[in-house]
Amino acid sequence: MARIRSGYEARIVNLSAGGVLLETAVQLMPGAVIDLRLMSDGHVEPARGRVVRCFVHKVRPESLRYRAGIAFDRCVAASGAGLCVSG
Repeated sequence: MARIRSGYEARIVNLSAGGVLLETAVQLMPGAVIDLRLMSDGHVEPARGRVVRCFVHKVRPESLRYRAGIAFDRCVAASGAGLCVSG
């Protein structure tokens, strides 16, 4: 789980050494710098990154779901798996 600083929640689809792929109900603008809070097993890790891409993933009658690729600005110690995420 991740939370975008503006208060929106996002689901982590994929976490890699260079960034994260998020699924969210809000569209994120490519090029925008965003602050995230990565949450795992009760631990919260702040991260900052730049939106590389964002596209519509699911279309439902009541809502849209987006997927956004975020490239991290610096090394972030992601808890749980002990993974160091660097960008």
